[in-house]
Amino acid sequence: MKICVHHYYTYELFWYLFHASTPLQEIPTWFTSNRYNKNNHVDEDVSIKVLYFDTEFEIIFCSDRHWNDMDSYHLWDYTIYQIEKKNQSNRGWNSNYGKDLENEIIPRFNKLNSNVRKKTSLFLIDWEYGVPGQSIYINNKLNKEIKIFKDELIDISDSQMISFTHVLWSFIFPNTINLREYYFFSDYLKYKNDYKYKINYPVRRITKQKYNIIKKIDSLNNPNINCTVSSFTNYYKIGEDLRELLLEDSLNCIGQKNLINKRGYNINDWGGEFNDDNMKEFMYKLLTISEINLIHEQSTGYNINEKSFSHILANKPFIPTSKGTYHFYNEIFKTYGYEESKPPMPDLKIYEKIDYLSEQTKDEKNWGIFLQKVSESVSELREKLLDIMNTRNGYLDFLIKLKNTKKDLL
Repeated sequence: MKICVHHYYTYELFWYLFHASTPLQEIPTWFTSNRYNKNNHVDEDVSIKVLYFDTEFEIIFCSDRHWNDMDSYHLWDYTIYQIEKKNQSNRGWNSNYGKDLENEIIPRFNKLNSNVRKKTSLFLIDWEYGVPGQSIYINNKLNKEIKIFKDELIDISDSQMISFTHVLWSFIFPNTINLREYYFFSDYLKYKNDYKYKINYPVRRITKQKYNIIKKIDSLNNPNINCTVSSFTNYYKIGEDLRELLLEDSLNCIGQKNLINKRGYNINDWGGEFNDDNMKEFMYKLLTISEINLIHEQSTGYNINEKSFSHILANKPFIPTSKGTYHFYNEIFKTYGYEESKPPMPDLKIYEKIDYLSEQTKDEKNWGIFLQKVSESVSELREKLLDIMNTRNGYLDFLIKLKNTKKDLL
């Protein structure tokens, strides 16, 4: 089977798209055009042959060429396209995301030859649930012959589906926000034993909901549970007046010592307010402050984002504020025949959850048992997810199933 990937070749993009395949030749990292600058585009076609579950694939990275090749399957990733166009520098949602779908992207793909449309797959992975208008544009205007691979368990159909393995690998390749480093940081964390707190609730961008959780934790007057707020709020200019008030009142509760100040002087400056800077700061400052992190991941069970997955990569004990986090991972496990993972604590509303966690910290013996339970739960998630990521490929599974289905119809 032949696949035309309509992007410039990079070895990171190869691993993102064709993970779990067995390369039949060396995967090149550079060519003459990008030997001394990996950001230079490799303009020529790059062909790589791989084997996946006894099926041979020829992968051709061909940028915007060969759209009329009706003998090939065609693959195009919306976020990679935006990165190549320099509209964004990394994965994840930004305000540019989706604006060109209705009037530019969708009409372009609808104009493809019908035989090509039937063999074309678009990837839309942005780690955000319910981007306004995106599903409406796709459902109403994109030709149903085109397959969509997305990262949300909503509106799943024959034309809109999810490749769990690509969602997971999208956090790592291309490594635009340094999440790959979290995987190796786990080797450091397993020897660390001088944490300042038992539990920390880290807040990057303050909202009314997060503010109320900070107030709840502060009301417990439990020195084992801490809250930190990033200086990101100072630079985030949407709803500025409200956020400044929330930040000021939060710091009156938790103290200036718990302001994680990104902007410093010279070597102590963590850079601008970009995702890669934020993730580096989080890894070094906030994975190392407490034994467990209480993380605020907005998940209804339809998606995940980098918060939980970064902790799993780092093998860092965490408790999510939402039960949807474990639900999404369990959907992955069910898909690939693994046992579901049970959360390490009862299913409680957020304020009841905080009370429960506070009680666990008050007795050293109970705390030791609870910490072990949370640690084992995260390690189990990590082991199963990495095994799936290294052995399965949702897109290639789809193509093989498609090929076998056509054989059955003959």
